[in-house]
Amino acid sequence: MPVQKLTIEEFLQLAKQHPVFDVRSPGEYTHAHIPNAVGLPLFTDEERKVVGTAYKQQSKQAAIKIGLDYFGVKMKSMVEEVEKITAAFTKGSNNSNAPVSPPAGGGGGGWPLWEVFIRSKQGLDHKHVGSLHATDAAMAIENARDVYTRRQEGVSIWVVESNYITASNPE
Repeated sequence: MPVQKLTIEEFLQLAKQHPVFDVRSPGEYTHAHIPNAVGLPLFTDEERKVVGTAYKQQSKQAAIKIGLDYFGVKMKSMVEEVEKITAAFTKGSNNSNAPVSPPAGGGGGGWPLWEVFIRSKQGLDHKHVGSLHATDAAMAIENARDVYTRRQEGVSIWVVESNYITASNPE
């Protein structure tokens, strides 16, 4: 099938019938994304920084090779994640009770924001590693495992819905 140019309106209409994957880093996704897009980052924020620095300071080719080192080990799991989401999206098209893409409206497409904390193999405490959108805690844990522990560096994951976190007021 040849590549076909779409207007924004055509794209957004098609996005109602097909999943849209945003492969930018978690920070870029959090900053701004297409409504209902599923975050599936090729790089962590730190990996993106390394690739971008190599691009600016070395060359496009060097950055591509570094990026391939990061992405290559994730490729199989990312393909499996796309298959899972696509299957759920298709299933959800026939079952209005199955939330498979974020509902319209609000930040994160309507899914709640979850804060992710991971305990490393060497550490005793959980550290905040980022945020993600998910329909419930089980989905947040699964997505956190996929996004933040791809190299098995974490031994325990905590997720907390952001609206349940209360912080002190810095004085």
